[in-house]
Amino acid sequence: MKLARVSDGTAIGALISVDQGGQEFPITTITQKEKQLQFEIRVIKAKYTGMLNDSGEIAGEYALPGLNLPLVFKRPAAAIKKPSWGI
Repeated sequence: MKLARVSDGTAIGALISVDQGGQEFPITTITQKEKQLQFEIRVIKAKYTGMLNDSGEIAGEYALPGLNLPLVFKRPAAAIKKPSWGI
């Protein structure tokens, strides 16, 4: 998932489907109230509701027509930089 806040204070984002080769689905609506996050992706009729926990993860439920799944979003680990040896 990619989320960003724009200059007018609203949020934009996209859900990246690893199972579908990295295809991005634009998030239609995003709502955040304190630690609760909700979003909707109308093009695939999906909804997500989750809570930000103390470790920085967002844990919740991803719902598609006829299917509800638990889904946890975690920040990716920082990229490991290879040393430059300057030879």
